Amino acid sequence: MELETNYSVADLKILLSNNEIRSEGYLVEEFELNFQENAHSKINIEIKVKKEYKNDWGIYTREDIGNQAENNVSFDVLLKKRKCFSGIVQNIIVMEEDSGDIKIKLEALSKSEKMDRVKRYRVYQNPQIKYIDIIREIAGRYNEEINILGIELENKDTNILSEKIKKGLIIQYYETDWEFLIRIASHLKMAVFSMGAGEISIGFMKGIESIREWNKNNGNIGRGIDKFNNISYYLTSVDFYNLTDNIIENDKKNMGIVTNGYIGYKNGKFYGEYSTKQKDYIYEYIPNENIKGCMIEGNVMSLPIAKNGKIAIMTVDFYSGLQKAASNKSRNIIEIESGGDWFLLNNKEERFNFPYTTPYSKTNTGYFCTPEIMDTVAVNFPTTEESEGYVVWAVNNEGNIRFSNPYVRNYTTKFGNTSEEVCYDFRLNESSYLIECAEDAREIFNNKIIECKNNILVNSKNNITIENANEVSLITKTYDVEVGENYAESVKSKKSCEYGELTEDISKARKVRCEIYDVTTGAYKVKQ
Repeated sequence: MELETNYSVADLKILLSNNEIRSEGYLVEEFELNFQENAHSKINIEIKVKKEYKNDWGIYTREDIGNQAENNVSFDVLLKKRKCFSGIVQNIIVMEEDSGDIKIKLEALSKSEKMDRVKRYRVYQNPQIKYIDIIREIAGRYNEEINILGIELENKDTNILSEKIKKGLIIQYYETDWEFLIRIASHLKMAVFSMGAGEISIGFMKGIESIREWNKNNGNIGRGIDKFNNISYYLTSVDFYNLTDNIIENDKKNMGIVTNGYIGYKNGKFYGEYSTKQKDYIYEYIPNENIKGCMIEGNVMSLPIAKNGKIAIMTVDFYSGLQKAASNKSRNIIEIESGGDWFLLNNKEERFNFPYTTPYSKTNTGYFCTPEIMDTVAVNFPTTEESEGYVVWAVNNEGNIRFSNPYVRNYTTKFGNTSEEVCYDFRLNESSYLIECAEDAREIFNNKIIECKNNILVNSKNNITIENANEVSLITKTYDVEVGENYAESVKSKKSCEYGELTEDISKARKVRCEIYDVTTGAYKVKQ
């Protein structure tokens, strides 16, 4: 194969902390650059630096290497003035030779690595949130350090990013922003690309790819197809191609977008191996493996009635629970942050409706207490899908020890979610119970027996009315009636009174009006 062009060390330009390293001062001994979708680009380079040029490498001398506290030293590589790598130095080894020359072994990752340093907890539960809203929030954490392409304005090219989040709930659970970005991009059947110039692209966005013509004299082509009938090309070439380059053959046939590549250095020349995918390639959905089997505490915000009225649901705020989850991981050497709970969008508050477990049977048996507003509850996530989470029960609430006390049972109902006024209160303690009802209380029985071992007191602030359709029997040893003012008795038919002895003390007058007055007595005495 006759080579028409090639890349040599003369075409290589290295910038350290944005300062160009003079090419005449070093000799490249090894060079490897690897890049692919959903991964940081990685470069390994071994360079021999002449002693008179070692100051070009500034801090990277044997004396100063131990003084580096922050992992923010930039490292950029250009081939024929085209940037193929822009990143951050990760590891470096400096060896000084007897001649005074130094040998440097350096490893760097693309700028996207900055998004992969902090594990975060964050809930997105407003169903109106769009993927582009989340991506913009992530980008905002890095100011101008990292540029995520295509999120400045919503237009026809970013319509797919403007979709609302799937099923109204996404949780970033012990994930870095980089891991999280890759996962939510997969919801849209796309991948994330760490570009050679340092930008980040979500999917194959229009305008980001560079059209590159394939030179058949400089390489070889392989063609493959997977089980889903996706066509890929596998290329080896002495030409240089970058991630997301769109390679076109001479006959204008589109060979696809570069999604994976390796650039090496051998015998003074650079060579590359690449693979491509078509623009309509569908990336596999990535589930939330981190949240499977986990529990987050939340505070009950409302207990809405489901639209179909068939299942028990509630809305939950996760702010405190996320802080607790993050603090539980604080012993890890990785930095952990709680990002809170996003439920407010465009000044409108909405939350995901979680189902919750209740004691239940189809015959409506069971007696249970629903967690109330601001109660802390445990939200369980048994699968890799956040939307399949459910509230297990109230947990870690001050005072809920009473539910472990077999001698205390309380049941309280308020007038509404925002009301503190109680409409029904049932309290059962070890030796007493109290029922308080704001309105009517009604009991319906076939038969009812009340047994009291001591006293019964009936006290009313208004009237007492007893109605019976049949007979009323009162059997007692002693019967006292005290009326403060008036006493009226009306009998529609007959009244019979039978006494062993009757004594009446009337302080004023007694009047008897009757049609017939019949008295039968053995003795009748009147004293005046």
